[in-house]
Amino acid sequence: GRFKWVAGYSYVDATYQTPVTLLAESNSSADANGFINVRPGDRLPLVPRNTFKLSGDFQATGAWSLGANVIAVSDQFVRGNENNAHQADGVNFIGDGKAGSYAIVNLHTLYDLDRWELFARVDNLFDRKYATGGLLGTNPFDSTGRFQTDPNNWRHETFLTPGAPRGIWIGARYAFNKGTGK
Repeated sequence: GRFKWVAGYSYVDATYQTPVTLLAESNSSADANGFINVRPGDRLPLVPRNTFKLSGDFQATGAWSLGANVIAVSDQFVRGNENNAHQADGVNFIGDGKAGSYAIVNLHTLYDLDRWELFARVDNLFDRKYATGGLLGTNPFDSTGRFQTDPNNWRHETFLTPGAPRGIWIGARYAFNKGTGK
């Protein structure tokens, strides 16, 4: 009918299958030489275990449609935390070595005027702050942004890749061959 919806869920159990030793100096569980031991069963970084998507569209009139979608993603380990064992101590190791779970809402509408289409879209409606990934790294700057010349003062931190902020698009499209069969 006039309402269509789609839901999708994925469960990805992406784990290491063989042991490996990796250089990860910013991981709190690293040995004195900066190496971590990854065991079979440790989760791969940057792969969320759960992803859920729900979208719906409503045909309000013959020409006008509107819809929304929700995307929800579970937390994920960041690069450098391949052994899933990093622990923050608040002094030398800042951040838990994960990109947190999040959910965002997007809206869209379209008005069809034969060859012209008018559209509007809002992504991340509530301007949710979220991260899509990250890595464990060394930060040579203090909290005021001043470079620390002594490497002993550098801290190991979880650096996060920010997700897109709220975005709004309004526009028009013209179709040159619409309805001509070409």
